[in-house]
This record gives sequence, structure tokens and C-alpha cells, in this order.
Amino acid sequence: MINALESLNAEENDLLTHALPLVAILIGKADGTLDVKELELAKKITHIRTFNSPEYLQSFYERVEAGFDKNLEMYNASLPEDTHLRSELISQKLESINPVLAKLHPKVGAQLYKGFLRFAQEIAKASGGFLGFMAVNPEESKWVTLPMLVPIEYDEDEEE
Repeated sequence: MINALESLNAEENDLLTHALPLVAILIGKADGTLDVKELELAKKITHIRTFNSPEYLQSFYERVEAGFDKNLEMYNASLPEDTHLRSELISQKLESINPVLAKLHPKVGAQLYKGFLRFAQEIAKASGGFLGFMAVNPEESKWVTLPMLVPIEYDEDEEE
């Protein structure tokens, strides 16, 4: 798995690369505003994944990190301010990555899927709550499981 995403075309790669900025906006702005804690954590997690992910995904996360601010700003400026409408549009955009994830080796697809879920959960916990309790507000809880994504399972014991 030297280049786990080599089978993807440029458009498919872009869809995956834009997923984390979209998730950051979806979860972070579920309550109306993307606050500084959520934004800083999103950037930090993205950076950490450039060196703390499986080797076959590190170059992917380097691309995500390189375009993160630009993509976040682009979506923040172009998406509607209305929370419900914005969330639905982001959900549709994220749903379009399902065929891309399914096209990948199951190990890679599952790793990306789980990474998107963890990212959403961490952003949801970034602000709010008291001492980490009740940190996920009701608006975020609707989206934190990324229900628009089809789960990809991979049993690590079944190595090829």
C-alpha cells in the first residue's frame, strides 16, 4: 500500500481532502459558530495525523493539512449562514465520498472512515460542557456520528 489513494482520480482525491474541513464546519458550526477552540483543535488534529497515522495515509494527511485553511475559508464563505441548510448541504457533500471510500482497499477505507468519525467526535468535545461532561451539545449530537457516511469495516486479523 505504498500509495493507498493512487487508484483515485483528481476529483475523488479532492473530495477526500475536503472532508476534514467540511466536518470541522459541520460539527463546529452546528451551534451557530465555529469557535477558536474548535478551529485550533481541528488544525492540531490534522497536523498530528501527518505523522501519527499509518504510513500509507501520511501523504494524504499532508495534503489535507496543506489546504486545510484555504478549504475551510472557502466553505465558510460559500456555505449559507442558516445552520440547518448549511448542515444539509455539507451532509450531501460528505455523502458523495461514500463511493470513493468504497473504491479503496477495505483497510484504507475503514481507516479513513474511522478517522473522520474520531475527528468529528474530537471537534464536538472541543468546547462546551463542564470538565469534559456534556461537551457534545444537542445540535452537534445529530451530526457527530457522521450518519451520511456508510461505515466501512475491516478486520485487521484478516491481513491479505
